[in-house]
Amino acid sequence: MRALRIFAVTAALVGVSTGMALAADPVTTIPDGVVPATPIDRGDCPNPIAHHDGTDDTPGSGSTLGGPSAPFWYLGVAHTPSGPVQIDAVQFFSEFWVTAGNVTVHVYELDNPSNAADATIFISAGGNYEVTFSEPVCVDSAYGVVFCPDPGVWGVLGEDTSAPDGTSYQNNTDQGGCQLISPIGMDLLITSCVSECGPTPTVNATWGTLKANYR
Repeated sequence: MRALRIFAVTAALVGVSTGMALAADPVTTIPDGVVPATPIDRGDCPNPIAHHDGTDDTPGSGSTLGGPSAPFWYLGVAHTPSGPVQIDAVQFFSEFWVTAGNVTVHVYELDNPSNAADATIFISAGGNYEVTFSEPVCVDSAYGVVFCPDPGVWGVLGEDTSAPDGTSYQNNTDQGGCQLISPIGMDLLITSCVSECGPTPTVNATWGTLKANYR
């Protein structure tokens, strides 16, 4: 699989000048002179959900996230909890970055897409990152985590190709919006940090106060 990727990228780049990142959609190869970042275990995600083994198996290239021109590419994963959970944060690894800018991380319940939350992060280089949700959502079933850069923002995410689970996705803006559409044959280095869903908040008030509030 790795050999096939190298051949495809090389063939698509024949005749193009060196020294700059080159996107052979849907794959991007690293710019000359850039050293790939190394994934680490941050150690601050007590209840992780992930399908990868923490190893980046494709240093030097990766599935395109964003891109220099339309159609722009989105990447994401589907995570399935064992019961109701609150999605507090998402950790991820990028082996290298090409064009700095904002990336929206969108989480949504697959059976109820309106149950969703967004967080935005500015990325300018490869590395290990975390986004937290100011208004986290609770989900009862499988949910998507999708990375949607602003137009022109461009990079890659780390990829574990050793034993793909079929839960990672890539699609572009010609195919649809910020959602999971087309499975890819690798596990993206994306981890959800979850916790138990808290109880529904209650308010102590007199009957007279409640009636006044609903008049």
